[in-house]
Amino acid sequence: MEEGDFLVEEIFGFPWLHVATVGEQAAPLDEDGLLRVTSVRKYHEITYNARSTLVLLVAPSGDVYFRIGRDAGRTSDEPTIPGMWQLVEYTNQEPLILELFNGNEVIRTDNEDSFQGPVEIPGFNES
Repeated sequence: MEEGDFLVEEIFGFPWLHVATVGEQAAPLDEDGLLRVTSVRKYHEITYNARSTLVLLVAPSGDVYFRIGRDAGRTSDEPTIPGMWQLVEYTNQEPLILELFNGNEVIRTDNEDSFQGPVEIPGFNES
C-alpha cells in the first residue's frame, strides 16, 4: 500500500473501504501499564481551525501526541499520566493540519482517552 492508497476488501460478504492497518496492539508503554500503545498504518488528515485548544500528551523523549478521542464510558475526565510524561493544553494561533501518514502510534490512557502521533505542531514543538 502506498501513501494515499485505499483498499476495498470483502469482509463478511460486504465490500469495506480499508484505510488503516493495525500493527502491534495494546503494548504497555510504561512499567505501571497506565499507557498502552498500538501501531497503526493509515493515511488521515485532521484540520483544526485557528484558536482551537488541543490536549497534548508529551513523552519524556519530547514526542508529541494529540488527543483525538474520548471514550463515552470513561470513569474519569483526567487520565493518570506516568512520571516524566506531560499532559498540556495548547491553543494554536493559525489553522493547523495534522497528517497521520504511515507510521502512527495510538496511545490509550487509563481512562480510555486516545492520543495519536507523534506529530509536529508549529509553535509548540519549537518551544
